[in-house]
Amino acid sequence: MNKIRAVLSGIILWIMIFSLYTLISFIPLFRQSIILQNSIVFIGVIIFVYFSVLFYFRKGKKISGLMLAILMIITALGLDALVTVPMVMIPQGIGYKIFYATPFLWLMVAEILMFTVLFSQLKANQND
Repeated sequence: MNKIRAVLSGIILWIMIFSLYTLISFIPLFRQSIILQNSIVFIGVIIFVYFSVLFYFRKGKKISGLMLAILMIITALGLDALVTVPMVMIPQGIGYKIFYATPFLWLMVAEILMFTVLFSQLKANQND
């Protein structure tokens, strides 16, 4: 099992999600609606998970999709704790407790889990 590559996949995933949130925060139409922002990110996450899974499996299958998803999620949530919350959320008056209690965050975690497992299975079947 290549845990370093799985963590790198999680870092790539986090960078893409963070970048998308940053980008849409500068667009006035999206800035007005958190639901619209989250909808765009929800769609983007599917694409980002796909590319993260492709990156991981580029050199062949090493771990299950479920384990990959768990490692990617832990990495992304860890980066949120180290970067997103202190540098973005706290200046806006949103602390760790509120950030990690947001239902959309946990919907996104479930989405990442589901699509990582799905894309990993499709990739495994493609290699058979």
